[in-house]
Amino acid sequence: MGELQTVFAQNEKKEIFAKKIESEIYLDGSDNDKEWASIPGDSSFLQIDPDPGSPPAFKTVVKVAYTETDVYFLFICYDPEPNKLVTRELKYDGFTSGDDNVKLIIDTFGDERNGYWFATNPLSVKNDALVSGRSYNSFNEDWDAIWEVKSAIHPDRWCAEFRIPLSSLKFPGTSIQKWGVNFQRGIRRLSQDVIWSGAVRNGFLLDLTRAGNLKGIENIQRGNPIYLLPYVNVGYEEIKSSTNSTFKAGLDLKYGLSDAFTLDLTLNTDFAQVEADIAEINLSRFPLFIPEKREFFLEGNKLFSFDLASNNMAFYSRTIGISRGEGIPIIGGLKLTGTSGNLEAGFLSVQTEGTSSKKTTNYIVSRAKYSFFDNSHAGLIFSNTQTFEKYNRLAGVDLSFNFNNFLGDQNLIVTTKLAGTFDGKITQNNLAGILEVEYPNDLINIYSSYGFTQENFNPETGFIFNKGINEFQFSAGYAPRFNDGLLRRLRFVPVNVEFDHDPQGKITSFEYNIVPLSVTFESNDRIDFEFSREYDRPERDFTIFNNTVIKQGEYYGNVYGIEAISNPARALYGSIGIESGDFYGGTRYTYGVEATAALSSKFGFSLGYRVNDIKFPGDELQTNEIFTRFKYTLNVNMASFLLLQWNNEINEINLNYKLNIKPSLGSDIYLVINKILSTQDGLVSKDFVVILKVSWMFII
Repeated sequence: MGELQTVFAQNEKKEIFAKKIESEIYLDGSDNDKEWASIPGDSSFLQIDPDPGSPPAFKTVVKVAYTETDVYFLFICYDPEPNKLVTRELKYDGFTSGDDNVKLIIDTFGDERNGYWFATNPLSVKNDALVSGRSYNSFNEDWDAIWEVKSAIHPDRWCAEFRIPLSSLKFPGTSIQKWGVNFQRGIRRLSQDVIWSGAVRNGFLLDLTRAGNLKGIENIQRGNPIYLLPYVNVGYEEIKSSTNSTFKAGLDLKYGLSDAFTLDLTLNTDFAQVEADIAEINLSRFPLFIPEKREFFLEGNKLFSFDLASNNMAFYSRTIGISRGEGIPIIGGLKLTGTSGNLEAGFLSVQTEGTSSKKTTNYIVSRAKYSFFDNSHAGLIFSNTQTFEKYNRLAGVDLSFNFNNFLGDQNLIVTTKLAGTFDGKITQNNLAGILEVEYPNDLINIYSSYGFTQENFNPETGFIFNKGINEFQFSAGYAPRFNDGLLRRLRFVPVNVEFDHDPQGKITSFEYNIVPLSVTFESNDRIDFEFSREYDRPERDFTIFNNTVIKQGEYYGNVYGIEAISNPARALYGSIGIESGDFYGGTRYTYGVEATAALSSKFGFSLGYRVNDIKFPGDELQTNEIFTRFKYTLNVNMASFLLLQWNNEINEINLNYKLNIKPSLGSDIYLVINKILSTQDGLVSKDFVVILKVSWMFII
């Protein structure tokens, strides 16, 4: 049968049909299977970048099939010179966007808000994520699913075949499925991306409101397999001249209670596979934020999120089982997440052991969102932290209106949130809230918000960056496209203002930032120029690097900056930036560089270096931070990584080596070696840790 080439108006939903087949498709990265030959393909892709709506450089065809247990997707990516394909990434969950790639997103509930994202390159790399909302801030790439993909390069094309078990997805228990779907292909040597649905200036793959419809899937069941993931962890450590052998065993369990809801259980939770964090020197009076990496907390993490003003968060999963950077043993936990009709809900409960620094604690978080209109929702959140002596509770509500047809085809988002904390003692000044208005569009991007965080707002399940203040933000940017052979795009941000004031109205900090010019060249390299006018009024002294005390008072300053960022499709790419300006009564010059070399699909490394040269009257400081990562990937199921980092605040060299082998779907073998060398007084050996962890997936 021939290929379907269809054209739709921008305000109509595109459709693609899945054909039911009786036998499994053998994944070999080929489009020659008899099952695929009987399915018409859809090649109606258009550019999304750099010239939305224009014809693509090369044709792309997509086909969909399904059985009673799996759904299959085939991409046929035509290319007259397949020898010029960019193929450098072999690592699981690696940077596929730097290679030629294909991506798909599935909205199984058709709510235009939540989806499953899958991607690969011509080397069969697996990359997956959960999508919630419309932005990359709601993109959870640390989530991992059970699925397979196989790619292969042919004389005039390359193909990718996906097999996604229905048991890896949540969907309504109805006889006729109505899924949203979208497909995208990246042609890296041309810096061109083509998309199946929503090839408009204000569209992008994560915008599920512009996805098409996947039809033809009927009478399927998710099934109720039990995923058992037991692990064994053995190790040896030398810390502060004492040696110790460790042994730990535990279990994670995942069970589909229904087609829509999943139960996760964890017993004796382990942290061995957590990647080492890059240590940063903090030169501000606020705490640093570190993202979550632990697998149990990742799925559904965005459902539980409830962000407020001043970068504060009502829920921050790293408060559970981690205190001051050290792991606290988790006895067990359960998590229930799912969707029923317009209702999306989640419940989390975790119990930690008691330690010398923190008492045994139970954490409960529950979240619900009810969707209405197109991608709008009303929501609730509740959390409780409980020990034998005390409790801390949070309750909050949020309301979000999301439109993609404002003034025709423009995006508009209006969101408001309000939350309060309660501990039985403090009943006043314990609220936080925010009102946000976003106009996130291709040519003009506007954001405005006003929020407050009262002094006694204290969620023990959250992250507090700053409190006791009200915050106002407003930014407006203009980014015309050119695509004239030299310039791809210009961007101007004439106003980006943020100021904080106390409840009495007195300004505590202020920043006016502008981008007078940002140039993206046809090569997809970019250069940015910035200027900031800043004011800060710390109410108390605080200490930064080298025990330097910044006195309370009022500080004004100007900061100038320039940054150059190269196209990540290059074999050597990275960024370099320079800032110069005032710093709390002195001056600061900042130089930073980060470079990545993709020498081959198996070997690559990155190097980062940052220095701050700070001068105060009668004093001078210099911070130095350096890290380098080496990656050697034998194949898509075996990779090794070495991280070396040092800074002159802790004066330690930290060497972290990790070998990861994936012997079967969902199973992992980790070898982790960590060595610390002190550089305070010469080079002195300090701590040493080696861990071997084996986790094996059983599907019952």
